[in-house]
Amino acid sequence: MRYRTSSSVFTRPIYLVLGVIAGSRSRSARYRESLNRPVEGMRIGLSEYHLRDLDAEVAKAVEDATRLLAASGARLSSVEMPKLDGALQDSFVIGGAEAAAHHERDIKSQPNAYGPKVRERLELGFGFSAVELVRAERKRLRVMAAFADTFREVDVLAGATLPVAAIPIGAEKIRVAGRDEPITQAYMRLTAPQSMGT
Repeated sequence: MRYRTSSSVFTRPIYLVLGVIAGSRSRSARYRESLNRPVEGMRIGLSEYHLRDLDAEVAKAVEDATRLLAASGARLSSVEMPKLDGALQDSFVIGGAEAAAHHERDIKSQPNAYGPKVRERLELGFGFSAVELVRAERKRLRVMAAFADTFREVDVLAGATLPVAAIPIGAEKIRVAGRDEPITQAYMRLTAPQSMGT
């Protein structure tokens, strides 16, 4: 059975948010126009990086969604982007340094205006060296190039953005693929490359 499905069934909320984030009318219009693009014939890359070390429930959800896309006429292919490996650590450096620079005056003059966890993360940002930041920025360029190369072959990437479903409030670690992983790392590792690559 073949379904006549537009991409808006899956992505309408994402495109609307991206349209707002994009800011300019021309860029926002590009996202809105994409809402009515049919799935049939769309080249979808199944990103190996974004399918790694997932909870069984999340892996099944991604598999079900991609099966539906294929049934709707999308052309699926596997995509590997080894340059994304290690992006998480470099995104911590870039994000931490940028946040520290942005908050520098306020955190020094009013440190108690920040909650303990936020203050701790900002203080980590002050600790990165210029060498670490330059290395991370070089990694960002490699990640951006990897995405640019990939999007010459596919129209969109499919994969998970989180490795697990909802977790209990207050949990510090989660168990994924048989190993414990800190919450922050687990919740950022699949989206860090996209954050770096934009």
